Amino acid sequence: MGITMGAGGIGGSISGVIADHFGLTATLATFPVIVLLATVLFALVGYPSKKNGAVEG
Repeated sequence: MGITMGAGGIGGSISGVIADHFGLTATLATFPVIVLLATVLFALVGYPSKKNGAVEG
């Protein structure tokens, strides 16, 4: 949960800087780009294969 709070704080600060320099419209236009980038990165993450349906733990 700590990394989530930190990432949100950093994201909020970066959004504020973009809004100060380029305006609210530019800031709001960056969010779909960020979501698209996150989707592509999520699709590239490899998952461990399950062998015979067994769950290791």
